[in-house]
Amino acid sequence: MPALVQQASEEYKALSVEEKEALIEEYVPHRECKTFGLRATSKSKVNDITGTLKAIEGEVCYLFSMYF
Repeated sequence: MPALVQQASEEYKALSVEEKEALIEEYVPHRECKTFGLRATSKSKVNDITGTLKAIEGEVCYLFSMYF
């Protein structure tokens, strides 16, 4: 996962100013639609984050298996 983040960071840094602005403009509507929820306990928040990270890990593993 850290290698994937590093690669994305390097790709972003290689973009021109115009490309970066276009990418940010494309992201803004998604950010505005993002909802925030309150959780009853800290443990439920940890469980939600853990589940999300496991789902992301599964997707990344699946994508790597398709290409390698």
